[in-house]
Amino acid sequence: GDDDDDDGEDEEEGPWLAVVSKEDAMNEEDMVNVVRLSRRLVGGACVQNLKRMCGAVGLPQGGSKAILGTRLEIYLREKDFKAHPFEPTAKDVEELTIDEFNEKYETEDPLKIGDITDILKDIRAASAKAAAAAAHAAPTKKAVGGPETHALLAGAAPPQDAAAAAAK
Repeated sequence: GDDDDDDGEDEEEGPWLAVVSKEDAMNEEDMVNVVRLSRRLVGGACVQNLKRMCGAVGLPQGGSKAILGTRLEIYLREKDFKAHPFEPTAKDVEELTIDEFNEKYETEDPLKIGDITDILKDIRAASAKAAAAAAHAAPTKKAVGGPETHALLAGAAPPQDAAAAAAK
């Protein structure tokens, strides 16, 4: 439904979390991915829509329109959204004039925020699945320290170095 967006719990970690002030924000024309998601969206890139979009991918939902948009843009770049089959394409947003864009999509129904949050939730789920698969496939890193360290952490007496013990 429309009310099942994340409420900020289970936030995604990443560079987008550093976007906290006006100085961190991008110009709207640099937010190709955000423009792509919002240009055909009822209400466009208003604060309410941006909060819903951020919530759908587990990003913080506080801040101005510029901060929310920048967080979302950074997230979408990290997830290579430019390559996603969503329409309008990045090329549509980057190369068409607004009139050409409107003409291309004039017969399409406008998108609702639920359409966009569903796409974003799918991107987040696919990203989590890919990360889990990569972690599973990657050779496991050796634990720091050997059995002695783990025994020490568990409260065992430190092992005696044979030469040091003989010298006593």
